[in-house]
Amino acid sequence: MDVMTYAKNQTLREQVYKAYISRASEVGITSTEFDNKAIMDEILSLRQEMATILGFKNYADLSIEGKMVESTEQVIDFLNDLVDRSKAQAQQELDELQSFAGVELMPWDLMYYSEQLKEKKFGFKKSELTPYFPEKKVLSGLFSTIENLYGISLREIEEKTYHADVKVLEITNTDGLVGRIYLDVYAREDKRGGAWMADYQALVNENKPVAFVVCNLNSPTEGKQALFEFDEIVTLFHEFGHALHHVLTKVPYPSAAGIAGVPWDGVELPSQYMEFFCYEKEVVELLSEHWQTGESLPDELYDKVIDSKNYQSAMQMLRQCEFSLWDLRTHMSSEDTYKVLKEVRSKTALMSSIGENRFLNTFGHIFSGGYAAGYFSYKWAEVLAADAYYYVQAQGGIGSDASRSFMHNILEIGGSLDYMQQYVKFRGKKPSISALLQSNGIDN
Repeated sequence: MDVMTYAKNQTLREQVYKAYISRASEVGITSTEFDNKAIMDEILSLRQEMATILGFKNYADLSIEGKMVESTEQVIDFLNDLVDRSKAQAQQELDELQSFAGVELMPWDLMYYSEQLKEKKFGFKKSELTPYFPEKKVLSGLFSTIENLYGISLREIEEKTYHADVKVLEITNTDGLVGRIYLDVYAREDKRGGAWMADYQALVNENKPVAFVVCNLNSPTEGKQALFEFDEIVTLFHEFGHALHHVLTKVPYPSAAGIAGVPWDGVELPSQYMEFFCYEKEVVELLSEHWQTGESLPDELYDKVIDSKNYQSAMQMLRQCEFSLWDLRTHMSSEDTYKVLKEVRSKTALMSSIGENRFLNTFGHIFSGGYAAGYFSYKWAEVLAADAYYYVQAQGGIGSDASRSFMHNILEIGGSLDYMQQYVKFRGKKPSISALLQSNGIDN
């Protein structure tokens, strides 16, 4: 939220924060008729009823049944371990922010002072990077990286699409056509916000797989190429990871091809794995070219990007663990959701919350998305992705046998075989939590 990050007026930030954090609740600025609490309780009750009918102790156990992890206890131990290993560094990060701000920090101050400290600490603004990442160079670099990783070719072809801005990419290998990706990157009126991959056609008989990669990035203006922020490039790599998971499948059964049938806590592995390559020096050189001078991103700016990559990562780790622990514990008991949150925060939070905080009332991932008793999947997939990336790097990096093994054992098999067994076949062992800590710069 730009107001929370850049507005100097603390009163304005407070007003916006309180209005946002109390949405759809009995203390919000809108009518209480929009309070979601009763609906949340009903959803949780119905989930428990379904779990009981199916022979499970609780909904968390039912959810875990279809995932890579073996039990709720394993997940809770995993999350508590992350909390224990991250908390000391997170406290140091908060202390540094408190010292910099020079005022008693309130929740509506965190994003503002964090951005100010980041600029001072690393000596650059995100806007300084943007001129070095014009669309054509970024896409060319992305395609080259994918080609080198997996031994395939991507080229844009002329084909009628649902909008003039949509690009059609044909993917081939030495055997011929593999599939297609429709790339729809620009924001436009009436387009849904965010970024996502959608699978359109599976590999069936002679029909090759087709996927959509959709973003909401800046469009060209007055004859000038679109310029992308570095975070947006990371998003592109992420969504292409999902698309390649779908398109590179060798499984001719839609229910087990690509991302279909893949455990929920493994779906994000290919996408988060792709993100790591954005930060490699050689890849950044492929992606960058100043739109006016043609100069690649200078070493000085590149070093600052790398140095700032894990800024406040331990604080973010605690926050995500808080969400994940609350989610699991809520689906393991009949306790009130906010009582469970208070208990979880007693172990994870570094700052007190405010009385009006009702963020659970709009926690879409849990109450209207697919992450009920599965929010931990984000962190679990990060472990897999980090472990996979560091292994590939140790074996020669992009283009190595290890990078092709990832394609053969993870991307091509979809959900047709046991996902953990396939990971071990690729990696040689089960993933290690130390890889996640290393990737986040957490020294523990």
